[in-house]
Amino acid sequence: MKSEDPRWEWIRAYADGCADEVTTRALEAALREDPSLRGALREYLNIDGALALHALGTSARTAACRAALVAPHPGRKGWVWAGVGLAAALAVAAAWFPFGRTSPLAQVTETRNARWEDSTLPTEPGSRLFSGFLRLAEGLAQIRFLSGADVTLEGPAELEILGPGLCRLHRGSFVAHVPAAARGFTVLTDSATLIDHGTDFGISADGTGHAKVHVMRGEVELRHANGQPPLRLTTRETAAVTPQALLPATPMEGEPRRLSPPLEGPVFTTEITTRSGDGAAAYVSQARVGPNHSSNLLLLKSCAEEGYGRKVLLRFDLRHWPANQEVRESRLVLHLGATGYGYASRSGEARVGVYAVSANEQDHWQAASVLWENQPAAHENASKVDLNQATRLGEFIVPEGVQTGSFSVAGEALNRAIAGDPNRLLTLILVRENPIQGEGGIVLGIAGNHHPLLPPPTLWIR
Repeated sequence: MKSEDPRWEWIRAYADGCADEVTTRALEAALREDPSLRGALREYLNIDGALALHALGTSARTAACRAALVAPHPGRKGWVWAGVGLAAALAVAAAWFPFGRTSPLAQVTETRNARWEDSTLPTEPGSRLFSGFLRLAEGLAQIRFLSGADVTLEGPAELEILGPGLCRLHRGSFVAHVPAAARGFTVLTDSATLIDHGTDFGISADGTGHAKVHVMRGEVELRHANGQPPLRLTTRETAAVTPQALLPATPMEGEPRRLSPPLEGPVFTTEITTRSGDGAAAYVSQARVGPNHSSNLLLLKSCAEEGYGRKVLLRFDLRHWPANQEVRESRLVLHLGATGYGYASRSGEARVGVYAVSANEQDHWQAASVLWENQPAAHENASKVDLNQATRLGEFIVPEGVQTGSFSVAGEALNRAIAGDPNRLLTLILVRENPIQGEGGIVLGIAGNHHPLLPPPTLWIR
């Protein structure tokens, strides 16, 4: 954020607790839209808070801010949050603890059956959290903010930690317990801001601007980015947020209906696996490790060491989908299982390319006898195929350290390959396109036709 940016004046007014309502709403809207502005705010409050603590001492600064929370706001009736909405929460946060990279904002206190993905923050119980992202794929994780608010995140969800009493829910759900001492705990969503007034509440967001709030006990305030009057919810009330407006409060049901992230992809009408009809699944190996010998896991590797490369071959019988019939959507879905070969810590992330064989005469390979030397679209390099005989359809990434889970490829290239295959036998080749550079790297395993627990490779089509 450049020094001449006029929004610096908004930040200074926020930090000083003197922002008027117009400025407050403008900054709230900008914070929702601009990650760089949120970073600038954190850095500013980091410095401002540190100087204030040094000048006044922690106890005096905290007392001053708590007094400011219940000061009457000029031009408004009653006792309201100083600075309106987020300004109050941010002013308190700046007083309690400096923001940024030098002081923790929250802590992971407990996890239950948690599986994380692509988080920028540590996720082990006891980990101290600075500003950044928590992405929970499944399970539960309890986060205690420095303000005293407890949040239980429910996977799948993505939460951004912004301050000791401030966060942004990008998608998913959490339940919060906010004691009186942590009043002012604030949650940003794509379309609205929730300000807590000492309560237990649940909130869910779908990542498209929609959200739902349920108040189990106490009171919260909702403010929409469109500037409509705030909505206050009290015990056993619920309200929905759309990108356009706050909807009226209604009584909360015993089983509150929350929002879930939208299902990715279409509803498919046809399922074809490598076990259907004349389908097949195999892998081929370079000479040092021998030929294909397993239909449980199909092995995949490319590395700097000669002789340890493996490629995966899949064949789908497309006769249930007539030739040249339009394919509106399609997806190749694969499931990974641990092979027990090699070390993930020596492998980095894997970029797996998917190729369709274009030469029809090469579709008739046999899983039990296909070898490295006679594989379709053969290429001596384990990370490549013969592009004169195959077309690249796409790729998927297996993150470093990951050995299980489902992965998929979709897109127009796959749609065309399915619709346009003349003999209705579609052979796909999977290769790791970024070779492992060191020794002892991981061998990835993809569930084949006879894995005891995982489904075989599958095409979903509509």
